[in-house]
Formats: sequence, C-alpha cells, structure tokens
Amino acid sequence: MSDSTLRRYPSTQLYIDGAWRAGSRDTAVVNPATEAEIGRLALAGEQQLAEAAEAAGRGFAAWRKVSAFDRSKLMRR
Repeated sequence: MSDSTLRRYPSTQLYIDGAWRAGSRDTAVVNPATEAEIGRLALAGEQQLAEAAEAAGRGFAAWRKVSAFDRSKLMRR
C-alpha cells in the first residue's frame, strides 16, 4: 500500500476557551514505516497555555457547583 492510499493524519488545532485555534507552532506527524510526513500537530506556546489554564479555572469554578449526580447525567449525554 503506497503512502498516497493511506489515510493522512488530520492537521490539528488547539481547543481553548470554547474555540479552535492554530498553535504557536507545529510539528510533523511521521509515518514510522515510511518516514513520510502524514500531518501536522499544533503545539501551544506560553500565552496559549496561560489562556487554557485561565479558561480551565473558570470552567472548574462553575463545574464544582454541579452535583456529582448531575455531572454524571451530563457526561453520559
């Protein structure tokens, strides 16, 4: 099977605070059998990591007020 018939790895983005964003840089995803690049993986920079941590803190503040029973119902949906 040639590389052209293999399914390529989709290029990725970062999901931060409810939105998809490009990374500050990216790196290749390589097929180890052929060493061909099959996609790109987004990498976060310091600013993006800080924004993600801030968003996670806001999310946790709201989520911790929801009962375990209600959280389980939401997660099962």
